[in-house]
Amino acid sequence: MDKINPRLLQGFRDFLPEKKRQRDWMINQVKSVYESFGFSPLETPVLEFSDILLGKYGEEAKRLMYRFKDQGERDVSMRYDLTVPFARVIAQYPELVKPFKRYQVAPVWRADSPQAGRYREFYQFDVDVAGSSSTLADSEMVNLISTSMQSLGIAKFNIRINNRKVLNGLIEWAKIDKDDSTKVFQLIDKIEKISAEDFEKSLLDILSASQTEKILEFVKTKGINSQIIAKLKEIFVDNSIGLEGTEELEETVNYLQAAEVDMDIIKIDLSIARGLDYYTGIVYETILLDAPEFGSVFSGGRYDELIGYFIGTNVPAVGVSLGVDRLFAAMEKLELLPKVTDGTQVLVTVFEENPTDSVKIAQILRENNIKTEIYLGGKSALGPQLTYANKLAVPVCVITFADQVAKDIYTVKKMTEKFGENEQIETNFDGLIDTVKKMLE
Repeated sequence: MDKINPRLLQGFRDFLPEKKRQRDWMINQVKSVYESFGFSPLETPVLEFSDILLGKYGEEAKRLMYRFKDQGERDVSMRYDLTVPFARVIAQYPELVKPFKRYQVAPVWRADSPQAGRYREFYQFDVDVAGSSSTLADSEMVNLISTSMQSLGIAKFNIRINNRKVLNGLIEWAKIDKDDSTKVFQLIDKIEKISAEDFEKSLLDILSASQTEKILEFVKTKGINSQIIAKLKEIFVDNSIGLEGTEELEETVNYLQAAEVDMDIIKIDLSIARGLDYYTGIVYETILLDAPEFGSVFSGGRYDELIGYFIGTNVPAVGVSLGVDRLFAAMEKLELLPKVTDGTQVLVTVFEENPTDSVKIAQILRENNIKTEIYLGGKSALGPQLTYANKLAVPVCVITFADQVAKDIYTVKKMTEKFGENEQIETNFDGLIDTVKKMLE
């Protein structure tokens, strides 16, 4: 048989048990937050008909989609995000009670260039509300982000918010043709990734000098939230769409203050545009202050027109997405991931003379909610079995020598790196469960 070289496609990864447990811990922390706000789980398929996804994200995203013909010659694509499939669900199941609040954690696929915290297959953890146009829903998304980050033990982060209506107002204020607006938004969205000189030069490639000057004035507007809102009200005094976006930002900030969210982490940032075409209102990005190179780890916004692609009638919706793999990589670099010890709690040894005793003991321990495995390695000596347990950081071993078991004696051993010197207690069968539980405390 010819050997096959074991290897991974670029941009794809394996998660071995230790890292998988840590990632599951991270997901479960965020899941608990979502559920505390009243969100329900949803699951959608990996594949969608291509026409469901195409035209919803913009031209750049279209090039990154994994698209192919299946065996039935159907034009299908692997999901690019979880938002468009969610919009399809809302359109397909009109009986869902509105507002409909859902969360979903699942992999998505993009044929992107792999880099730090960015992969071709990665997990997103989305939370969305469909059927609410209220800025209460907008503010709840910010509250969810803040609460989730705190639940993960992350203290240094900023949630940066803007509003696409403000950006649309900018286009009107600067008298920019609608055909050029997408290019301007894409440039604004990338402003932190390029130099100021390149940003201005790229603007001048598509705009006049006066238009460019107004864009630069706009993105350089800084200060505390109230100062930025006041400046926007000056700019948009005669611009209804820009003023509407400004007022929505102001309402969102007021609701967050009422919820006693730490306002030091909430920043109105007029350079936040979000590249996807479907955003219509507020947009969000979350940056780790100690690891800004990972980009936004929690992002999203309002998309009041997306569901209308499917049913012809707009349904207001807003949501945010946690980039699970990106945040995990950042937390790993910052050493914020805990050592998760929810694996095997007890190893029961197995010897050639009495393997059935080991099976019975393991089953009884499991029935008492103790995570237990029996040794399957085939080597009957005690040493290899204790070494195995130690390498997997199993905290307790139950040793089942046949001659001792015949006398109703069981040795419960507490493991550390120097397992030969560890605490161990001999007990009878009736005291085995209590002894193991005390060892695990």
